[in-house]
Amino acid sequence: MMVNKKALSLWLVLMFSLVNHFAFGMVSTEPLNITVIGSAVISKDPTSARQQAISNALQKAIEQAIITIVPPDSLVQNIETLANSFLPKSQLFIQNYRVLAEFKNNTSYSVLVQTQVLQSKLDQEISSVRIVPQEVQLPKILLCISEKNLDDILPNYWWKKTSGGGWIKTYADVSMAAILRSKNFEIIDPSTRKSELDAIKKELSYELQTQDIMMLGSSFGADIVIYGMASIMPQRSGAAQELEMVIVQLQATAYRTKTGETITSTTQNIPNIMPSEIAEPSVFMNKIGQVTGEDICKKLSETYQKKQHNSLIPIALILQGTKNQGYYSALIKKLEQVPMIKKLSMLEMTLDNTVYNAEIQGSVEELMKLILQEKFNGFTVQINTVTTDKMILEIVAATLPTTPITATTP
Repeated sequence: MMVNKKALSLWLVLMFSLVNHFAFGMVSTEPLNITVIGSAVISKDPTSARQQAISNALQKAIEQAIITIVPPDSLVQNIETLANSFLPKSQLFIQNYRVLAEFKNNTSYSVLVQTQVLQSKLDQEISSVRIVPQEVQLPKILLCISEKNLDDILPNYWWKKTSGGGWIKTYADVSMAAILRSKNFEIIDPSTRKSELDAIKKELSYELQTQDIMMLGSSFGADIVIYGMASIMPQRSGAAQELEMVIVQLQATAYRTKTGETITSTTQNIPNIMPSEIAEPSVFMNKIGQVTGEDICKKLSETYQKKQHNSLIPIALILQGTKNQGYYSALIKKLEQVPMIKKLSMLEMTLDNTVYNAEIQGSVEELMKLILQEKFNGFTVQINTVTTDKMILEIVAATLPTTPITATTP
């Protein structure tokens, strides 16, 4: 199926925000009310042009709905798939619409349309599209989780040097690793790199000091070491200290390998377990590993997103259609007022194009969303291209005709 390049470029802009869609909360089931202007060129038949203008308005309503529903993030892959999924069937996501006003001249037909967009249906369609997210550089992680069961005198741990050359894996460690991998973190498997451990001359206890953690992380090429212990703790009562119940607990802390700095930590518990239930301790160790993995994964993700958000990103802003000095000045004034643009300096100017160097705090997608939400007097801004280091903005003069036609409904 052929997709109009201009329409596809607009969808490139809109779909940048879809990457973390699966982490959303519930989207409202209430229709989203959006009012838009649609237009079409009158080639021969004004009636056909009117219908095309309505279709154009409905598509614009869906585009605005996606910007409203989906949080800003990044997506530069699978754009054609997404465009093909939405562009041909915009009307399927419209519950109702009403033409409020119509205008035409000799060359174009424009309509002002009030729409009700089915948010829940649009959300389902977005979820059904196979989205391949833009690659994000996440840290390499080494897990050092020891494990102490109810009858163990000392914990088991993988960094212990055994006389038989065996390798001890703990259930909590394995289940934590599975959760972190599912969130796109790279987990180092020490069982495939025993030579690194053999090269360490020091005999390491299950109780690691900060310098030991840094040494292990450096030896295995990890950016972060998550160190902790999963334990099954007895709760006894009475003079005979009879076992009443047990608690499964995992305490874990994430350290930065290079500095030993604590990034985040967590303590998770599974309380009130009856002794008869602990016959298979691996079940509870797997569970506590999963719960801890989910929590520490969330905290690490928030830390790295915040770090990325606070850094300054250089991008090129290419402004097209700048020969109209009034429109050009108004756009620059708006850009200078955007809080996330920390620096804006002109690099090159031609008759109808101007190139600026900008430094932004946040993502390119957030800047895109802010620009699309701006209102301008006498013109609009169309974003034709977005990459990680470039954005092309086109100033388009408003062409809404002035000859009114009586408002109708479909």
